[in-house]
Amino acid sequence: MAAAMWRVAGDSLAVSVDPTAKAPFFVHARVSRWEEVVLPAEVQNAEQLDAFLEKRSGDEPFFFRLNGRYEEMDLHAWDLPADSTFTGPVEGARYKRHFSFKEAQGEVVGVFSRHHRTVFTHHDSFTHLHFLSSDGRVMGHVDTLGFTPMEVILMVGFP
Repeated sequence: MAAAMWRVAGDSLAVSVDPTAKAPFFVHARVSRWEEVVLPAEVQNAEQLDAFLEKRSGDEPFFFRLNGRYEEMDLHAWDLPADSTFTGPVEGARYKRHFSFKEAQGEVVGVFSRHHRTVFTHHDSFTHLHFLSSDGRVMGHVDTLGFTPMEVILMVGFP
């Protein structure tokens, strides 16, 4: 299966489909059904989403999708030369490029787990988020996210 991937092109991101693309780490699951979950008005950013999911989740990891309009979003992408390798985030930080967007439209795909901090979620949260814009031109790791709950739809996946 071909994979969507991003590359840094000057000061922007270039998204393409590449059948030879590889990922340094990859988390996946089969989702048999998606259930819509209504977000309360006070959930307006990535940290609040993490706390909301923590309160309503059980012990098992799960995937979720957040689709809609985002008032603001900061992303990062790894700008690795083709022949490069790195052993961890400290060494890899030199390849990290940051991008900021206002009024982005698209889908955030996330994974939630209480037991995988620094494995497949960040060290300071139970979630890991990626974004793909509706037009397919922007994607990356989500660092910050601002939205109005009425303008996004949260779907939680079940095996």
